Amino acid sequence: MDQLLSDLPTSVGVQTREEGRALLEKARVAIASARYEVVPVHRIRPMTNQPRKFFNPDRLQKLQSSITQIGQLMPGYLRVVPGGEGGHDFELVDGERRWRAIVLANIPTYRAMIVDIDDEAAQYLVSAIANFNREGHTVLEIVDSIVNMHEQLKLTIQEIADSIGFHPIYATNLYGLRRLTIEVRDMLDPELVPKGKKVLPPAAAIEISRLPQDLQAPLARRVRDGKVSVRSLRGEIEALSTQEGLTTRGRMSDPHSQRRAIERRISQARSECREVRELLETAPPAIIRGWVARVSYRTEITLAQEDLAAALAAMDQVK
Repeated sequence: MDQLLSDLPTSVGVQTREEGRALLEKARVAIASARYEVVPVHRIRPMTNQPRKFFNPDRLQKLQSSITQIGQLMPGYLRVVPGGEGGHDFELVDGERRWRAIVLANIPTYRAMIVDIDDEAAQYLVSAIANFNREGHTVLEIVDSIVNMHEQLKLTIQEIADSIGFHPIYATNLYGLRRLTIEVRDMLDPELVPKGKKVLPPAAAIEISRLPQDLQAPLARRVRDGKVSVRSLRGEIEALSTQEGLTTRGRMSDPHSQRRAIERRISQARSECREVRELLETAPPAIIRGWVARVSYRTEITLAQEDLAAALAAMDQVK
C-alpha cells in the first residue's frame, strides 16, 4: 500500500474532514466566480501537480490541427502566481492539453477563465473537478486523484463522486484499484505498456483488485494477452478463489439464497464491528499504540467503511 501511495502526485493534505469540505467549497466558489481573460501564451506555466499526466500524442496533434483551423473554442482555467511581467504570471489549473496544442500551433494567446485560488490543495480540487468531466484521462490519473482527495484531503467517496460526476459505486470501485500491485498498475499506464500490448481494461482491473496481491499479476497477464476475456474474468476469479480457499464474490442465481446471504452477512458485519469496538475499548492504550505502529488498523477500518458505502449505494439503486 505505502509503495503505491508513494507514486501518487503530491498535494497539500488537511487534518480534518471539515477542512477538506471547506477546500471543496472554496474550489466550487472559485469555478463559479472565474473571470474571462485572454493571456499571452509565454506567461503561462504548467501546474506541477495536475491530475492529468498522460497526453496522447495523436490526439494532441489532432487538437492542434483543429485549433489552427477554427481557433480555441473552450477556455482553460488559470490562476495568478507571483513573477513575470508586471509582477505576476499565470499557472494552468485546467486546460494544459489545449495550451500544449496552442504552443505547437504557434498561436500567441490563450483564452482562459481566471480563478482566485491561493493554495495547492484547492487548486488540485479545481483541476480535478474541471478535468474529469471530460474524456481522455487514463484510469490511473482518475484513481490517483480519488485517492488524493479521499486520503489527503479527507473528502468522502460520495463527495468526490458528486464533484467529478461519477456514480459513487464506480468511484468506490476505482478507489479499490489502489490495492493493485505495481506490475498490474503498470498495465493500466499507456506509457508503460510494451509495444504490441494493450492497456488492461479498467473493468478487469477492478475485478482483479479484489484478489490477494500474489494472485493479481498472473491473471492480469492472461487478460492482457487475450487468454482470458473480460466477460469470462469473473468465472476465472471464482474458480481461482475456490482453488485457493478464498471467499468468492460471485452472484447466486436463486433470489431466496441471495436474500438469506445478504441478511447473514449484514448480521456478521454488525457483530464483527461491535467486537472490534469492544476490543479497542478494553485493550490497554499503550498496547494499541504498539499494534498501530506495525499494522495500519485505521486504513483497514477505512476500507471496510468504503465497502459498506458501496453496499449502501447499491441499496439506493433498488429504491
